Amino acid sequence: MDIRIAAVAILIVVIVGGYFYFSAPKHSGSVVSSTTIQPTTTQNGTSNSMNQSSNKTVLNASMNFSKSKTGWVRSIPYPITIGNSNCNFVGNATFCIGGTTNTNQTSSSYFSVVNSMGLEGWRATIPLQIIPAGCLPYYNEIFCITGLQTLLGHAVINATYYTYANDSGLVPWTQTLSYPINVSTKGCAISGFVIYCVGGIAGNGSLVPLAYYATITKNGI
Repeated sequence: MDIRIAAVAILIVVIVGGYFYFSAPKHSGSVVSSTTIQPTTTQNGTSNSMNQSSNKTVLNASMNFSKSKTGWVRSIPYPITIGNSNCNFVGNATFCIGGTTNTNQTSSSYFSVVNSMGLEGWRATIPLQIIPAGCLPYYNEIFCITGLQTLLGHAVINATYYTYANDSGLVPWTQTLSYPINVSTKGCAISGFVIYCVGGIAGNGSLVPLAYYATITKNGI
């Protein structure tokens, strides 16, 4: 008797399980797993749900842009004929500082807001006091390290400047601690809050192998 009861119970389980399996909705094509992200609270008490929504929007915009634009696409040309300009992306704009024209060196600066279609249009902003050798972005700041004087025959100068950048352009440049030696160097990089610079060209044209680093503070270097 016990064996017959057990067999009937197993049969019932099989029938009920088959019913739910075949009556459940089926998905065609590949299955994409998804994870529901619950809003969490940051240390300052604000919710990150808005940031997650913003990140998703940016991701979708990037994906749509990459699908519609493949390869190099011509955008709005620079306002002047230029070479060797120092361009940096800060916020949602690209800033280009200094460079070489057909006839001379220039310290002029231009910027353009960037969207999914490319550049919105170049606008002049505050020029640097020197012709920079190299410039680096650091959050909403730009640091330009060494370069050439705008006067006195474009002599090599070790001056260092920084500025803040936003969608309206650059604020006035501020001079900060000069580079230790009088060279023009483009070999700089930022890691964390430290600037590292290697090598350079001295005023007499000789190459310099020395390396230096400096910590970024709220007042420049």
